[in-house]
Amino acid sequence: MARKYIFNGKEYKNHGRNNNSLGRLVYDIFTYYLKKHPYETYDSLKKIFNNTHCNLAVVYDENDYREWRKRKTDSRLDSRFFEPITYNNMQLYFTTQWGNSGGECNNIDNFVKLAIEELHMPIEVLEDGFMIDSEEKKTFVDAYYSFVKKLPLKNSGQYAKLFTTARNQPFKVYRNTQDSIVVHAFTDYSTSMVITLNQLSKVVFDNAQYLYSSYEPVLINRIQNNQLVRSEEIYNESESDVITGIGIGITQNKILYGPPGTGKTYQLQQLQNEYNKDNYVTVTFHQSYGYEDFVEGLKAEINDKGDVYYKVNNGIFKDICEQAEKTPDEKYAIFIDEINRGNISKIFGELITLIETSKRGMEIKLPYSKKPFKVPKNLSIIGTMNTADRSIAVLDTALRRRFEFEEMMPEPCHKDISDDIEGIDIQRLLAKMNERIEFLYDRDHTIGHAYFISCQDFESLSKIFKNKIIPLLQEYFYDDWEKINLVLNNNGFIYSKKYKQQELFSNCKDFDEFEDDKNIYSLNSEALHDEGRYIQIYDKIENQALGDGNANIES
Repeated sequence: MARKYIFNGKEYKNHGRNNNSLGRLVYDIFTYYLKKHPYETYDSLKKIFNNTHCNLAVVYDENDYREWRKRKTDSRLDSRFFEPITYNNMQLYFTTQWGNSGGECNNIDNFVKLAIEELHMPIEVLEDGFMIDSEEKKTFVDAYYSFVKKLPLKNSGQYAKLFTTARNQPFKVYRNTQDSIVVHAFTDYSTSMVITLNQLSKVVFDNAQYLYSSYEPVLINRIQNNQLVRSEEIYNESESDVITGIGIGITQNKILYGPPGTGKTYQLQQLQNEYNKDNYVTVTFHQSYGYEDFVEGLKAEINDKGDVYYKVNNGIFKDICEQAEKTPDEKYAIFIDEINRGNISKIFGELITLIETSKRGMEIKLPYSKKPFKVPKNLSIIGTMNTADRSIAVLDTALRRRFEFEEMMPEPCHKDISDDIEGIDIQRLLAKMNERIEFLYDRDHTIGHAYFISCQDFESLSKIFKNKIIPLLQEYFYDDWEKINLVLNNNGFIYSKKYKQQELFSNCKDFDEFEDDKNIYSLNSEALHDEGRYIQIYDKIENQALGDGNANIES
């Protein structure tokens, strides 16, 4: 769980000795209390802050401090573990060591709970982007994670079987590595849907509409009633999915789909590790790719006499099928990157029937070689699809029915994305931009987390925006700079110049083709090197003269 706290307008989210650490949060709460209560005694402070329920001791006076010193042999512990505070004519010592490691996180949670409930401190709690501002919400969060931890991990070979409320239809339930819920229907054409804590909380607490109305009511009911998945609800992947008589795993017709930069190609490469290196092939579809490249075709050759003749050449798919048929006790795969960029009917031809799982082993006669051909049962076909190029809704219907579709959406809270690069929270930045893109365009054109995985410092962040993010937004919005500026929250990256027609074309008296005034937009390169501009994408910056990057050009 990614838990964060906001106190007095400041965010605390990590461990260590910096100004945003969770240990510093405890110090700021303590000093805030001292300012509001200037005449407390040491005994009363001890009663409040040296709380056994929180398993911590926050404050010592001179006597207790000396007693602590006697038990320690290392004199350096003074400066490392205590911070002196003068209060009400007393010398106090604030303990700093207990809150600086990840193992003390539960102590901090308990301390914050005490500060909110008993001291009435103005603290906001956020978890995975979800604001925990009531006991009811905290209970829901705890119940959600208790439920999720009992679910089988996706691709573990097991799933939990639950049933829809309306039609009592079964569906598969898993969890992914980010502790989100993954649901999957029992159909030939089915898409894996990812349901997050934030998504369910909006339905429960903000009366938001369901995204997946068949599944979310069931999940919410189970979570709210603490109905964890039972052992009898856990199943191995169904026998109909298993290659019969071989026992080598699951044959997959699967397409990984989502916006660019969500890790589809990376996932494809990871899946290749499950196969012997000689038992799979990889191909990328494109507009010029055809049946002759994929299955078989005629190739012109010249014999010794100089005569031209035509020879039937095997394509990459026919070769791997024949190889898999010779060794049926091994598993094979063909990985197709960018499967939606090719003309599916043109590439697969009559084989669109044979690739269906239930039609494996059925023979047809190929048009060029006139030889019988079949797609073996031990061959998986796994592809990727970029929804920014082409929506799944307009994909070839025959292909959609024969493939399982697994959605891969941006993960702003991905473990490899930093939440603190010189004060910039990349996770919040990406999440907020994608919310605006979804509002202005659609979810198929959001920005993937992979763009920011390599980002380790501010210099690399500015390069990513200049060379990748801004060009991608230009492509998405067809150079509609006003919408690009909206996505960036008018943070000054986009420079607007206003031109006046009469002054630009002063000698062209009859020139009236365009409006009198026109805004011309360009990239403000200097703003890309200003940390505050990035923060402004996801947060409103007060008392900071960032400007809006606009200018009026008179001539």
